[in-house]
Formats: sequence, C-alpha cells, structure tokens
Amino acid sequence: METAEMLIRSFKYPLLVLLATLLFSGCSSEDDDISVDPTCGRTFELITSVSPEGAGSIERTEYVSSEGLGGLLPTKVIRLFAIPREGYVFEEWKSSLVTSVTKDTENPKLIIPCYISESVKSIKITAVFKALEE
Repeated sequence: METAEMLIRSFKYPLLVLLATLLFSGCSSEDDDISVDPTCGRTFELITSVSPEGAGSIERTEYVSSEGLGGLLPTKVIRLFAIPREGYVFEEWKSSLVTSVTKDTENPKLIIPCYISESVKSIKITAVFKALEE
C-alpha cells in the first residue's frame, strides 16, 4: 500500500503541470488573430437544376452559423429553397451526393461543407416539382 501512495505522490506534480499546459495552451491574448475556416477546408462545385425545366426555381443563400460544435466552431451553411412556379408543387431533392430509398423532401435543404467528404469535388442537386392536378 505504501508503494502505491508513493507512486501517486510522485506523479501528482507532473500530472498537474501537464493538465495546466493543456488547459492554457489554447488561450491567447487579444492581439492574436485567430481565424477558423467555416468550410473546414472543403471546396466543391454546387450545380443546381430544376425538373421539369421551368417548373420552379431554386433560391440559394449562404451564411455562417455560430452553432457548430456547440457554438465553438463557426460553420458555413448553404441553404437551398425550392420555389414552385404556379401550377406546380415541390416534390423532392435528387442529389449526386446521396442515394437513398426515401425521398428527400426537406425544404429548405441545408448543405454544410464541413460534413462533406474532402474527396467530393462537385455536387449536383435537382429540385423536382410535380404539376398540380386540376
């Protein structure tokens, strides 16, 4: 029992120093210029289309959200909103990024570059509309 107590006491100081180093190494003064890439270094071409042609349009907006990682990481968000032309209704999104057995009917559609694989160089997204029955 005595050797266990001695072992704990001998590691107590180095562990405290290590903990303090880890905690304070991320601290910076106000003079430091810290910038975080809200795209996580991801770059890709986003190609949008409408089907059938002329049935509607897609409104695209981009913004940086402060909600990433519990508010610690600013994250770029690309928002796509499908707007049907008169006589049509939005049905679903079709994407080269995801193949799914269920329809992607979320409107607006949010794309977060940080969640996209680095190997993806382009994404094709189509807003699919359906003619209203008379």
